[in-house]
Formats: sequence, structure tokens, C-alpha cells
Amino acid sequence: MPSPSPADTPVDSRADPIMECILQEIFVVGRCLEAMEVKIPDLSGYSKSIRTDIAGFQDKVTDFGSSPDDH
Repeated sequence: MPSPSPADTPVDSRADPIMECILQEIFVVGRCLEAMEVKIPDLSGYSKSIRTDIAGFQDKVTDFGSSPDDH
């Protein structure tokens, strides 16, 4: 029996069970933290600063990539 070609199978056919497992693990960890009454901080500020840092880093990489001779 020939194996199916990559075109015959959906790209994410193996990713879904893996993601489902990861999400389940995250849920379990969250429930354990709740049970231990660990206070989870509000991460909205962190994600904003991380995005800003990434944007700044990308700008530096872009600046680094252009040589002075190009100007």
C-alpha cells in the first residue's frame, strides 16, 4: 500500500493533537497553581513591553544590515 503523498494529507494533521496536548498541560498547570493559591500577575504590561523590545531589536537589526555605503 503506497504511503499518501504530502499533498493528500492536511498540513496541520499532526499539529492539532500536539497543540491539544500542550493546551491541556497548560490548563492542568493553571489549575494546580490555582489550587496552591499562587497569584498569577497580570501579564498585559509585560507583553506590551516585550513587543516594544522586539520592535526596537528589529530596528537595530535593520540598521545593522544597511551599510553606510548604501546611503
